[in-house]
Amino acid sequence: MMKKILVIVLLLSFGFSHTTDLPLKVEIEMMSEQEKLLLYEEHKINPYYNTLISGLIPTYGHYRVNKWKRGLTILSLNVLAYFIESAPKNPKTGTVGNVSKKEAKNYAQVFSVILLGDTFYQTAIYNKNLYNIIFSTENSTQ
Repeated sequence: MMKKILVIVLLLSFGFSHTTDLPLKVEIEMMSEQEKLLLYEEHKINPYYNTLISGLIPTYGHYRVNKWKRGLTILSLNVLAYFIESAPKNPKTGTVGNVSKKEAKNYAQVFSVILLGDTFYQTAIYNKNLYNIIFSTENSTQ
């Protein structure tokens, strides 16, 4: 568990230079449609690949789409469920409070699935906003 946390911190420290280096809005407006399409293709993120990365390195997919706080929030719920699972048990009932070890494990698995699903969803939103910025179809929403 500690190794997982260290890997996350290490990767986040490497990636804080991550920015979307789009040209200025004025420069984008002067581009041809083909140049805009190339710019979009260069900066869009594949949601399947991003979800896979997040499955291997939790919250890294959120980080890539500038939603790392959201990813850390979901990951903290997952970690909390694992801590409940490994917490001292009541000798009479075998539970922590009212949560059994099996239930805690199920909660942790549910939060893992939520983290992956949200990574995919946030990546799709990121790509939509990127498209809107480049092609000026509408104001981007966050």
